[in-house]
Amino acid sequence: MRIQLSIIGICLIAFSTLTQAQKQANMERVKSQRVAYITNALALTSTESEKFWPIYMEFTQKEKQMRKEIAPDQPFDQMTETEANALINKVLDSEVKVAEMKKSYYRDLLKYIPAVKLAKLDKAERDFKKELIKAIGKRKGK
Repeated sequence: MRIQLSIIGICLIAFSTLTQAQKQANMERVKSQRVAYITNALALTSTESEKFWPIYMEFTQKEKQMRKEIAPDQPFDQMTETEANALINKVLDSEVKVAEMKKSYYRDLLKYIPAVKLAKLDKAERDFKKELIKAIGKRKGK
């Protein structure tokens, strides 16, 4: 009996580890696809790419962290009015901080790439997300 439980436990741990590894691999694949898509959409040269990507990745990491920090601790339908108002204010304050941070990073990026290329960035990000959602939909539809 103990041997069977041990085998089941080992299998569950192995499956969990495999699932995490697959999830990480998928995230890395999406990240590399995003890099390729945006590089192409902005028509970045290799020199521009070398300067652009470290700055852009730092910005997106900080933005992601800021958005994580405002995630509610409980479901919306269990919030009181006071808690909901506090969350709304927290979200709005965070959006202002993200916009200020974006402005600062864009100023840095303008040192390395032309404004015409940087102006295309938001659209390229939106287009990439649309393509990604479309691809996920096709994959789930199969």
